[in-house]
Amino acid sequence: MRDSDKPAASEGAVKFIEGNPAKKIIAVPGRLVNIVV
Repeated sequence: MRDSDKPAASEGAVKFIEGNPAKKIIAVPGRLVNIVV
């Protein structure tokens, strides 16, 4: 992911995560973060 894409990705994820506890977080360093709500 380019640095210029990070803020947009973060803002898009916030609307799904906000108010919901994360059940599972899967992180692949330097590649992706998957959050199960």
